[in-house]
Amino acid sequence: MDKFTEQHGAKVVKLKLKNIDELMQAKLPPQMKGIVKCLHANKGMLTQADLVEKLPKHLATVQTPKRIFMFYRKRMIEDGLIEVA
Repeated sequence: MDKFTEQHGAKVVKLKLKNIDELMQAKLPPQMKGIVKCLHANKGMLTQADLVEKLPKHLATVQTPKRIFMFYRKRMIEDGLIEVA
């Protein structure tokens, strides 16, 4: 088990939006849209560890899913897109 999974893996990430269509049309980084799509495809809720595991299906990048999520996590919380508990 890596350090990320030990510290954050069990925390639940919940999508706060019910309708993501407008968000997908907004000018957001494709990585953020990928995170939203991943959560939406999984009933709006995943543990952080599961999100990081399933995220590559929704992204086309060379960066690791963990790095992408940790980079956008704070912004998505502040923007009211997700909550982490």
